[in-house]
Amino acid sequence: MNKIPQNWSCQDVQNWVLHVSLKDPDIRVQDVPLENFEKVSGSELCQMNLDDFIKLEPTHGAKYYHALWHLSEGGKYHMCGREWAGWGGLGVGGNMNNR
Repeated sequence: MNKIPQNWSCQDVQNWVLHVSLKDPDIRVQDVPLENFEKVSGSELCQMNLDDFIKLEPTHGAKYYHALWHLSEGGKYHMCGREWAGWGGLGVGGNMNNR
């Protein structure tokens, strides 16, 4: 996928959640509630804060939040409206709200 996260469809968001889950050995993929993300678009995902992620996925919401932060600030590209370089750099980072 080469779209910037802000332009992701709801299915793209679910694919990203699954991708992050597969990369994290602490997350059991079969336990990930992908259905919680089925109505979340990329634009909505970009607007979510840590509490929003935890409401959607109480067990690992913080990990998804930090992975998205890493895409936005800590990765090789910017998340909302700028350059997008693919799925690389899915680590954890700081707070997206502190820009």
